[in-house]
Amino acid sequence: MRIAMCDDEPIILDELQKFCTACYERAGISPTWLVSSDPNCFIDELEAFEPELILLDIDMPRLTGFDIAGELLQRNNRALLIFITNQESLVYETFQYKPFDFVRKSRYHEDLERVLLRAAHEVSARIDAFTFRSGSVSV
Repeated sequence: MRIAMCDDEPIILDELQKFCTACYERAGISPTWLVSSDPNCFIDELEAFEPELILLDIDMPRLTGFDIAGELLQRNNRALLIFITNQESLVYETFQYKPFDFVRKSRYHEDLERVLLRAAHEVSARIDAFTFRSGSVSV
């Protein structure tokens, strides 16, 4: 599973990546990561990486998570989007970006694993929806 994550706080970014990796490995999923603490570099690298899941902080300097999410909508990016932020009051503002979910940093230990497993299930369902079978051959 290809996962992209951006948060301007490198310590939190590292902590979240370790937590997410552990969650997915317990489920038998090996994630491949694009991780950045620089929102400008992140948006430039996204297209080539083709993530299936994007985890975004909202409150970042210069380019916010909302800016990135808006760019993703313009590009018709099909990746699932999860906002992970301390800005709990912004939950309703996220709806215009069609997020898969919203996780509060203050509660990510309680909520994030459940959300990640739902996201993996959704990604798998999308892949399965485009599998063509002919006899014993799958394409």
